[in-house]
Amino acid sequence: MSAVVQRRLARALALAALAGAVCSAGASSATRIVGGTAIQIQAAPWTVFVQQRLAATGFLCTGSIVDSSHILTAAHCVYDDSGNLASASQLTVKAGVSNFSAPSSTDVEQDRTVSAVRVHPGYHWTGNVEPDDVAVLTLSSPLDLSGPAAQTIALPSPNAPFPANAQVGVAGFGKQTPTAEASGSLSWTTATVDPQGSCSSSPADGLIDNNGIALCAGSPSSAVCNGDSGSGLVTTTDPKTLIGVTNGGAIGCTVGSHGSFTYTGAPEILDFVQGNDQPPSAPRETAATTLELEWNSPLVVGNTLSCSTGGWIGAVGFVFSFIDTTSGRLLQSSARTSFLIPAADVGATIQCVVAASSGGGTTLAETTPTSAVGALPKVTIGPIAVTRGVRGQAVTLRVVLESPAGLYGKFGVCAIPPRPVAPKICSSQRNSRGNGGTYVFDLTFRIRPTSPLVATHVEIDAVAGLAAATTRASLQIALS
Repeated sequence: MSAVVQRRLARALALAALAGAVCSAGASSATRIVGGTAIQIQAAPWTVFVQQRLAATGFLCTGSIVDSSHILTAAHCVYDDSGNLASASQLTVKAGVSNFSAPSSTDVEQDRTVSAVRVHPGYHWTGNVEPDDVAVLTLSSPLDLSGPAAQTIALPSPNAPFPANAQVGVAGFGKQTPTAEASGSLSWTTATVDPQGSCSSSPADGLIDNNGIALCAGSPSSAVCNGDSGSGLVTTTDPKTLIGVTNGGAIGCTVGSHGSFTYTGAPEILDFVQGNDQPPSAPRETAATTLELEWNSPLVVGNTLSCSTGGWIGAVGFVFSFIDTTSGRLLQSSARTSFLIPAADVGATIQCVVAASSGGGTTLAETTPTSAVGALPKVTIGPIAVTRGVRGQAVTLRVVLESPAGLYGKFGVCAIPPRPVAPKICSSQRNSRGNGGTYVFDLTFRIRPTSPLVATHVEIDAVAGLAAATTRASLQIALS
């Protein structure tokens, strides 16, 4: 009987979209990132203030300087509350400021209008967190990047590894508390990038949707909030590199919650930012996507797990990883779809994680874990009657193995008489389904003509998959 663990559906990310903080032009009652620290622009000179001006209100966002003429921000920052795309004339950018409403004496303010807006072709506005949430703004005139208040931020190198557990920082013009408007102050906080697909420290949360192009990061003492949308998530070591664009945070901007960021290291995102309006797509799970982990019951040491997947769109390559979820140990990772459970993995609960890769990036999907792996069943050898043999003639030993269910592979028995008596003889058969039962082996060998006339013992060695047993059979040799 086979058992199957199917895929664990990627959970919906419990994040509210930061569709740009909606505020009046004169709002000034709050400050910055929740739990962040106010900084001068020279500490994060790639950071700019982005504003979308409507008839009576405006959306406040943050952006990053890619080069003197281009700003990277979140796509939802260039839509209004009804999902209408803003015109370039409705957008303005302010660089070189530590406070967008009251620049300090050390600020070198540069105000620019926007001449063009590029939105990632995969982005669709819904008012919630969505994939491909990036837009590039072309400025009407270039920024002056010769001073310390306005500088570019580096983009990831192509094929850079996923930055799991990287120490990162984010500078934004967002709220300090969710109930007050942004004062204009630029704030900084640090965080740690979650492993790919994760959005908290709990493995039970499962994988987030579209994890090939999105990542999460969190800090125990802060959180991104409205107005931080579009801000750059950057490495804290030099050269500082922009690895994410802020696109969502927990409802209520709760301190310690994990923020959502569009992953700029994914080719689907990086290629677009660098000018490709038709970038390759990272693999996506669909309703037709399957991921199954199968085995023949019972689940014990020596069993083989088989992982299979299908229903992905486009040309996709796969790597299958088998992970012990009780310890976090990686047991095997390769293109192989099967895993033989060794004796060391008693008690493990094992899941299959598939990495689906294409030209647009790599997406993870996972099964739910198995139940705990049981210990190796024991095989026993039944009683063997005393056997009588004659010099120069054949004699047969009947060996019976009693096997419980759960032993797989080669079942074999060897009879090893004393060397002067007869040569070693072996016989085997296969039990590919792990069925329990009685397995009979008739071992026939010829007693040497010169064998001593003695009562002796024949060693019996048996294997049943990874299990083994030994016994001795009595043999009496006569002249005739």
